[in-house]
Amino acid sequence: LRQRRKEAPGLTRLIQQLLGIEAKLRQYEEGERFIEAVEALGGPELLDVAWEGPDRLPTLEEIRQPARWIARVSPGHGAASAPDAVGPAAAAGPTG
Repeated sequence: LRQRRKEAPGLTRLIQQLLGIEAKLRQYEEGERFIEAVEALGGPELLDVAWEGPDRLPTLEEIRQPARWIARVSPGHGAASAPDAVGPAAAAGPTG
């Protein structure tokens, strides 16, 4: 795989790099929304819970739906009462 990437024509490599940058930017945006939602409900103290250990880190699903992470690590924060803190997918309810 590395060899194929290394030998890819210039335009192909440029497109691969641009797509990688776009994907990374989306990850940053998701992380930023997660942080904003968590801090809106519990301030920086609630966000600090993520650093208490590996079991406290949010999953990708929880990053996309912060209320799920908040409910898991701090049930007393009442994330369900703050629909603005979750994405539209979480507001629609569980999917399975």
